[in-house]
Amino acid sequence: VPIVALGNMRDLANRRVDSDFAYSWAARERVKLFEVSAKDRNSLVDFVQYLGQRHFHPISIRVEVLTVKKVEVREIESCHTDGFLIFNPLGRTLETSCGCSAVDSLLGGALSISTFFCVDELHSRGYAESLAKYFIAEGLYSGHDVLVVDPLDEDKLWKGIPTRIEIQPESTSSSVPPMPSDHPQDLRIAFRYAAKPQVNSSIGDKNRYDLGKPLDTQAFAAQILRFEGELSYESLYKQIAELCRSERYSTARGPTKNLLRIVINHLGSPVWSDSSNLSAFLVRIRPLLRKSYVVLLATSESETMFRKHTEELFVTADIYIQLVAISEEEQKKLASLDKYHGYLRILRLPRVTSVGTHNPPVDLVFTQERNTFDVSILHLPPAVGDGDQNSKSPSMVLEAMQVKDSVTSLLSNTDLNAAVHPERNMSKEYRVASRKIVITLGSTVSRREEWPPLLREVGIRVKHFSSRTKYLVATSVRDALYRRAVALGVFIVNKDFLERCQHVKSLEEIEKLAEECRLPLFAGLIIAFLGFNDELAEDHLHTVESNGGQVSTSTREATHVVVAPDLRPPASCHGKYLVTIDKVIVAMANLFQWIRGSLDLGWCANEKCFEYKWTEPTAHIRPRNSFLRFQKRRRAESSAKKYKRYQLCLELFKTEVNCLKASDFLVRLSEENVYVQSEANDIMFGVYTAMKKAHDKIVQRMGQVLDTWNDHSTIGDIFVEESPLLVEAYTPYFHTLETSLQYLKENKRKSAKFNAYINDKERDRSLGKQKVDYLLNVPFQQITSRIPASLKEIRNQTTTLDPDFELLGDAISVIDRMLVSINESKRLGAESEAIFRKIQDLPGHILRSPRQFVCAMEFLSIPNGDNVWSCFVVELLIFKDCVLMAEKLDRSISCGAFFRRKPARTMKFMEFCHHVRIRAVRVLLNSDDERILVIVVRNPTKDAEWCLQIVYPDDLVHEFLSKLVDEQGFQDAWTSLLPD
Repeated sequence: VPIVALGNMRDLANRRVDSDFAYSWAARERVKLFEVSAKDRNSLVDFVQYLGQRHFHPISIRVEVLTVKKVEVREIESCHTDGFLIFNPLGRTLETSCGCSAVDSLLGGALSISTFFCVDELHSRGYAESLAKYFIAEGLYSGHDVLVVDPLDEDKLWKGIPTRIEIQPESTSSSVPPMPSDHPQDLRIAFRYAAKPQVNSSIGDKNRYDLGKPLDTQAFAAQILRFEGELSYESLYKQIAELCRSERYSTARGPTKNLLRIVINHLGSPVWSDSSNLSAFLVRIRPLLRKSYVVLLATSESETMFRKHTEELFVTADIYIQLVAISEEEQKKLASLDKYHGYLRILRLPRVTSVGTHNPPVDLVFTQERNTFDVSILHLPPAVGDGDQNSKSPSMVLEAMQVKDSVTSLLSNTDLNAAVHPERNMSKEYRVASRKIVITLGSTVSRREEWPPLLREVGIRVKHFSSRTKYLVATSVRDALYRRAVALGVFIVNKDFLERCQHVKSLEEIEKLAEECRLPLFAGLIIAFLGFNDELAEDHLHTVESNGGQVSTSTREATHVVVAPDLRPPASCHGKYLVTIDKVIVAMANLFQWIRGSLDLGWCANEKCFEYKWTEPTAHIRPRNSFLRFQKRRRAESSAKKYKRYQLCLELFKTEVNCLKASDFLVRLSEENVYVQSEANDIMFGVYTAMKKAHDKIVQRMGQVLDTWNDHSTIGDIFVEESPLLVEAYTPYFHTLETSLQYLKENKRKSAKFNAYINDKERDRSLGKQKVDYLLNVPFQQITSRIPASLKEIRNQTTTLDPDFELLGDAISVIDRMLVSINESKRLGAESEAIFRKIQDLPGHILRSPRQFVCAMEFLSIPNGDNVWSCFVVELLIFKDCVLMAEKLDRSISCGAFFRRKPARTMKFMEFCHHVRIRAVRVLLNSDDERILVIVVRNPTKDAEWCLQIVYPDDLVHEFLSKLVDEQGFQDAWTSLLPD
């Protein structure tokens, strides 16, 4: 909005712009000009009323008051003009504050709109966030919209937004300088220096925000924007581009405008999922900022970034400052640095309004207090020598006296504490109380429950990962917390650190131990070289192994594969990290980019920056007159083939959905069935629970692939990876299919209620009113014919260069092997299945596993009580893995029995046990000299005995029991008695 206010209407001497120049400039630019002054209250009120009558949005203006007096600025701020932007008529740009007065002063007064402000923090991870919090607080109080993007923890910044400090009204009474006191302690050197004001090296005014008082952001909920996309530069750019091009923030004319403040924390850190796209993000973000009312503040840690990305960030940013933490060694060498926390270095200033910007030729330092972040000029202390004392200035003497007093008090306090508390030197409790070290166990560390109590005794606390974590313990660089620890500057150590920490006695020993136990660059990685000769691979074998990695010749075992240029990786490399090399670098330095980058950074570089992307080579075509026609025909054929492949995948997906529907219907049918016994219900429908689980998993994964279908989508890997579920589901299904159909038919004939229940369920329209008998056979038809045929058709429509070609072949082989294995087990267990169909009340779990029949023999049961005729015939059946005992049923003979078929059930189930439960087999003689076979079976509570009377001759019994003992394989701890 073209309005400008010219301050100091009455005090023309302090103006930087005179009235004639201002009015001529306003007429040329067609703007409204006001002359206002804090001393003339009426002119200021007229200006504010003019703004209120026009209903200007707060972004419209807080026009700069061109004055050097701070009183006028406060007066204008108190007249409800907060939130207005500053318009600089000299630079013809809109400006806004960054929230920190010191930084504003260093930048020339304020931040220009469309500025990219980067704060690079070195050797620490806490100071740049203070500037970001100032930046956010200024935006919230000014009515601006704020978007915060933090790949580690977005809520952490929002929890510490400072509160604005209320400005106390200044007293109008004239201030009288204090008189020198008569007390001698007030005069440290001489009376003539007491009235001298202390030198204030701070830059800028006092900060307007208190970091110690968190702001309740609920009142500013309408101004807070959230980043909902994935943590990638591509999704971040899309959201920022959408905001910058919106009517609210675009520089194009519109009814409502506002300023958008964007904060990106940890820009360039390894936490982002697509680190290779950082260069494109930086290049594309600048044009967006230039055409919108947006200010971008980004924090970075260049020590965790590639040198290429660091240089690109420096060139792209309009403002680039560094916060370098002061180390303990520097503070020990120079005592005057004790009160400072780091250096502030201005490396780049904005060139939006000028070609050459002013950089103050002084050393700047910053101090991070609990309530404020201050920037000041570093003044070196005077050098106190042994020369003439008269040449020493009072400030030099004062500095020397303060240093002497501090050193003396430090030594006296140390000696006094050692004399009064001698036990503190060796006491473990004192070490525990004085030490605060927080470590975090990574996802690759085992025995996680054992370490916290052991380390607590030596003063080390094991907690969840946060910014307070000092050491991360991991066994591999593939740990889930590895990238976050690198981004936050957390030291990463191996598992030996936990063992050796139990014997340390001081903090210095822990720091030395951490250096010794530092996690190697390639710990836990298995690297394979693909397409290189043995000599070239051996050259880098030592580099990889010396940094904790392993080199493998098999790509299946490898976690990372280094691929030669112009080499198409095989299907076995699917899912691996593929990194490539630069031909020029190999020829000159013989180093890989990924390995070299890791060695330069000091941690395992992000593999996605070097991911190998295979591009199909273009075939050389002989030029003809019909070249364009041939290209058009080839594209048409290729498109038709791809579309055909997609249609076949849809048909396969529908087949899987039909299997899932049938399985789900049969599972619900089993759960609601209360009309037959549980054993019969389990035999008929029990196997479909596992089948539903397998097809549900396949349908979900195929649905995700089809939703995001492209030329490189694969479905063969779905069937390969889910093959264990298919084997688990279809093995019992094939063994129980015939029995389940037989049980269904018999129970429908025996129970009228069950028959009515089945007829009612068959009217379900969701399955097309299909019969239950047909639904029981649906999985058999699909897995034996439809699914393999569909996979083969899809493979025929897939080129050999597609990644899905080999995977489809593996899927077809997996299903074929599964069917062959099931057919072989059915062939071996055909005799067993025929026997099982004759046994009544047989448990379902016996039918589901393939069992090979060995032999059988009939015995008599032991009579109960005095009735010797109460015994019945018992048949003992031996299988390869179990023993089954069944009662022989009587066959009733009536008139016309010869014209009826034989009954289906000839035996009734009694007992069953695996061979491993048999403890002993004995043949005993009772009082009547009858031979009794005793089989001792182990049960969970106590042992049971199967007692049967032998009716066959000894030679047959001896042969039968020999087979039982052979199948059982008795050991020495087991006993057996066989008849002689």
